Amino acid sequence: FWGWRLLAPDLRGFGGSTDERPDDAAPSIDDYADDIAGLVREVAGMPVVLGGLSMGGYVAFALMRRAPSLVRALI
Repeated sequence: FWGWRLLAPDLRGFGGSTDERPDDAAPSIDDYADDIAGLVREVAGMPVVLGGLSMGGYVAFALMRRAPSLVRALI
């Protein structure tokens, strides 16, 4: 039996997080995708089922483009 673990990351600059970039440039979709890639590597350590809605969908597509080996399926 496989258990499921749900992660709902707080992208930098949203919710309770802060953007720790030294410049005033807003994070890009690719920056967010890199953040998610780091989270997947650190927490899951294996390919994940990734879901994204609205802007999260763009982040999911960017992650698929940048690190397809981290995504088992896309919702």
